[in-house]
Amino acid sequence: MVVLGISLSSYSVPVQFTGCVVGICVCFIANGFAMEKLFTFEGYEFGLFLTAFQFFTYTLLSGLQKVNGAPSRPLHSSLYLKLFTLSAVMVTGMGLSNASLNYLSFPVQQLFKSCKLIPVMIGGIVINERRYSKAEYFSTFLLTVGLIVLTVEKNSKSAVDASYNLFGVALICSALVADGFLGNLQERMMKGAKLSTNDLVFYTHSIGCSLLIVFMVGSGELSAALVFLQGEPRALVWLLGYSVAGFIGVGFVLALIEAFGSFVAMTVTTCRKIISIALSFILFPKSLSSLFVVASGLILVGVALHIYSKNQAA
Repeated sequence: MVVLGISLSSYSVPVQFTGCVVGICVCFIANGFAMEKLFTFEGYEFGLFLTAFQFFTYTLLSGLQKVNGAPSRPLHSSLYLKLFTLSAVMVTGMGLSNASLNYLSFPVQQLFKSCKLIPVMIGGIVINERRYSKAEYFSTFLLTVGLIVLTVEKNSKSAVDASYNLFGVALICSALVADGFLGNLQERMMKGAKLSTNDLVFYTHSIGCSLLIVFMVGSGELSAALVFLQGEPRALVWLLGYSVAGFIGVGFVLALIEAFGSFVAMTVTTCRKIISIALSFILFPKSLSSLFVVASGLILVGVALHIYSKNQAA
């Protein structure tokens, strides 16, 4: 296992797993805080620009790793179409997800994103011909039901409309479909093409950044976002924090996918989202109802059942 050019192969499997889990939690909690902070700036409504800035940062940092690391093997021409497809799926998922924050609150967005365990399992069956136990299916059902119950709290970004915006829901649901297949496509790419995690990050994000820039130039969002940053330079600090924390976190996620599979990785990231949601209520105060307690119980049971089923299989 290699994370951001650092080999963890000399450590035991439990230590590798724990290190990835801790890294994912710390990095993406910081990533989520920076993202929510950005959307508290008055007039900031640039979800696609946020995604493009993140992709540019990932390309730059992974490119530096390529320069300083071992030489990469040349890419076969057949890989370019696969990398383009993977990049397009990633751009769709992340772009629509970030754009949904123009209409949804951070907790609601995170809760919807956590429901991607179902499309991940479907993608695992269709793409990687993976089979899951009945306990895993039921644990995923409990997690999803718990997250759906949480959305009833209707933590909308709009103070006027208490229910979440239907267009925002459409955006995040479309993002889920893309995200659900993303991990499985990454897993298949890494195993089939023998690409390192850093090469995968570099090529997919450089292609994705190019796609986003073309789209934003056409839509006018690029020029509008740059004008906003000129008037509110503090937002650039949070953009950098969001992107750098995310890059480090992606390194841990890809290492976890490569070593333990996409379903395990998505389960870990789902649990991390629960922590992020709880911290969001603390750092950015919101109303809290009894439904939160009920849903949390369902989620905890689902996570416990999944862990139990994995231990039984081992």
